[in-house]
Order: sequence, then C-alpha cells, then structure tokens
Amino acid sequence: MGVSGHAAVKALLRLVYFMAFGLAMIHGLVVVVRWWQGEALARWEYGLLAIYPVLLYLFITRYSIFRKGCTSCQGK
Repeated sequence: MGVSGHAAVKALLRLVYFMAFGLAMIHGLVVVVRWWQGEALARWEYGLLAIYPVLLYLFITRYSIFRKGCTSCQGK
C-alpha cells in the first residue's frame, strides 16, 4: 500500500469514527431524555448515560464552533 493508500484508509477510518460518534451522540440524547422523563432504561443505556457528558465535552471541544482555533466566525 502506497502513501495514497494509507491516506485513503486514514480518511475512511475518520469517517467511520465520526459516524459512530454521531450515532452515539444522537442515541445518547434520546437516552438522556428518556432518563429525565423517568422511563426505564436497559443496562447498556445506563452505560451510555454515564459517558454522555464525555461525549458532549468531546463534541464541544472537537467538532463545534466553540472549539479552540475555530475560524468559521472570526470577528473584525
């Protein structure tokens, strides 16, 4: 595999990680709302509920406009 092959694999892995992260964020939000409303959760959903603050922190610091060094909304 050449240099371009490694770049393609790296890009594919980044896409897979981003999709898995997005799925965890969306389903985690659903679990948080269900927990907040007092519904019963499965055992694995309690695990997702426990790591949701970490997922939220990673989203804010890595993917949102509030991350350090974001240039999408520069002031004049």
